[in-house]
Amino acid sequence: MVTGGVRAPVAKKVGGKLLDPMLQSENIFTICTAENNDASPSRRPFIKFHLRKETTSQSPTITALYNTGAAVSLITPADFETVKREGERVERIQGVTCKVQNASQQPMQTEGAWRVKLFLKGKPIIAAMIVTNDVAQSIIGMNIIGPKRLVMDPITCTVDFRDEGAIAALGVLACREDGTIADVRVVKATTITARHGRLVKLGLFNSDQQRIHASVETLVDMDLIAATVKTDAEGGFLLHIPNANYEDREIKRGTLMGKAHKITDWTPITRTEAVQMAKEPKRELRAHLSLIHISEPTRQY
Repeated sequence: MVTGGVRAPVAKKVGGKLLDPMLQSENIFTICTAENNDASPSRRPFIKFHLRKETTSQSPTITALYNTGAAVSLITPADFETVKREGERVERIQGVTCKVQNASQQPMQTEGAWRVKLFLKGKPIIAAMIVTNDVAQSIIGMNIIGPKRLVMDPITCTVDFRDEGAIAALGVLACREDGTIADVRVVKATTITARHGRLVKLGLFNSDQQRIHASVETLVDMDLIAATVKTDAEGGFLLHIPNANYEDREIKRGTLMGKAHKITDWTPITRTEAVQMAKEPKRELRAHLSLIHISEPTRQY
């Protein structure tokens, strides 16, 4: 479920029977959609779609909210007009009566269901969308998210097609006793000039210091640096390492730089939360009596 006060759409009971909103039953689609009480783009994941495969910086686009709680996808009349004018394919879905309700069970005005063609990162997406004027922004629901295997990166809030190879490889790497999945070590010896930084080739290694040859998406924790990375087929990746010292830093091949974790084990926080955590005073622990050496009489000064 996305953040930002979005309420989840649900199926509605019709005549005592629960209708699956993803299925066409008697040519009626019944769903609930998101309320528009919080349309701040900075707090919610949006997807920018192109309308043609060949694009430039001036190519027209539409933006839609990624919402795993929505059963079907909705498009505003303004976005729909852009798709009709600039897009490659738009066709009406005949013989379908669309009944849409908001989270308060109030009916929404619709202008029918249409099959449109959009492009995400050069890949075509052909799916049904319901035109309605009762939403502030277009919404991409599960009828597109599920079949097209769209996933959101919880760290960056960006949406992309699921990398099945990376997901499968990550599942092979079981968690170790310390909760990590691999060690992060230097693949190629590097010298970082004083007061400078440079890209360093790193790789994933197992507990026996053997390379893990797998393309995975993971979160690497290197003390003062933490980042999400996608390794290449050899399990390697580049990361910018700074050297704040006044002397050059020589890093030998095989040096342990940090640990790799499963992304799902981490929860992203906002900048406000991070600042608040940094401002929290450190807890001072008083000395415990068991730490005092009492084998000799205490001297008075």
